[in-house]
Amino acid sequence: MDNINNNFCFAAWFGARLSDDGHFLPCCSIRPEETEYTGQSKYHKDSSSVEEYRRSPYHQWLREQISQGNPVKECRRCWEPEEQGLSSLRTLSNKNLDRYPLNKKLLDKIAGKELPLMFMDLDLSNACNFACAMCNTGNSTKISHEHLKTPSDLFDTTKTMYYDEIDYLDKIPTKHLRNLKVIGGEPLVNRKLLKKLQQFPQDVKEKTELIFVTNGSKNLVDYAEQTGFRSITFSISIDAFGKGNDYVRKHSNWDTIVKHTLEAKLKYDVSIITTLQPLGIFGVSDLINWCVKNNVIHGSFGKVEVPDYLGFNSFPDELMELVKESLPSDIFAYINKNRKYDPQLWIKFKKFVEWYDVTSKQKLLDVYPQFKEVWNI
Repeated sequence: MDNINNNFCFAAWFGARLSDDGHFLPCCSIRPEETEYTGQSKYHKDSSSVEEYRRSPYHQWLREQISQGNPVKECRRCWEPEEQGLSSLRTLSNKNLDRYPLNKKLLDKIAGKELPLMFMDLDLSNACNFACAMCNTGNSTKISHEHLKTPSDLFDTTKTMYYDEIDYLDKIPTKHLRNLKVIGGEPLVNRKLLKKLQQFPQDVKEKTELIFVTNGSKNLVDYAEQTGFRSITFSISIDAFGKGNDYVRKHSNWDTIVKHTLEAKLKYDVSIITTLQPLGIFGVSDLINWCVKNNVIHGSFGKVEVPDYLGFNSFPDELMELVKESLPSDIFAYINKNRKYDPQLWIKFKKFVEWYDVTSKQKLLDVYPQFKEVWNI
């Protein structure tokens, strides 16, 4: 097989995603609002089918840009970590090339053509049992409840939010489908989702890999066996080691997550994905070491950009020096690229921590004493 990874993205060629706002995207990492494409780039499920989106001029333009080696702006959340030698969603999805061999000549030929839908990524519900610090009401019902209990002027806390698009599973074209990815919320708490997955035809269950992005709080093996799918993969979202993850991902229990992860690893493909963020950054190196010790694959890194006060522009330079000492150089280079300290974001960050700690079993300064050195800056 030709070396095509640098000018190819499996998700852009053969995939599609239904996002939490009902719009179609190639994947969960893309930022369509940053595109330089001047035509229509947004397609909603209520007015377009997934096939119409994938046939659209925008989607064809995107594939053509990637095949020509142009780093389009909306894909920067993949090429930025790749520049530092880190894995991205693109490099992970391209591992499908090992299963479905393709060559550069063929991909160039079909870059602008209609392609079979082999990968579908679905954001079907925000039902969740966690209230992660960097998350929002659109992705967690638990956060909606916490916003109502403890209002703050940092965000809109006047209303709760719940959405359910699980019935969209009935509309997915399955003829060529090989990968079905389900995220949330937390998909494993959703009994309606389980029932819908169980209703898939047996031939689809036999040929399609089912991929869950999960927080690891539920028994992964038990849930997987109930679905009836032959091939199942778990991508477990863990942002720090031990009590650090329990702090960042509120309502998490580290021992439970470890138990479920290691049990699932014996029967299924399991990997860890990490969102790099100020609240958990001092626990990342220990998490990486834990993965190595337990022979658990660490899949990819992303970083928080929204809300801006939970990004690294909120960190004073003195604090970033402590972060630099705690991280592998490639990860630090990734989070530090284009960083510019904003004192107003530091003020908002501390205000958020004060709000967040009200309903947290732990306090940030106790979990990571490194903050004490600079807290009064």
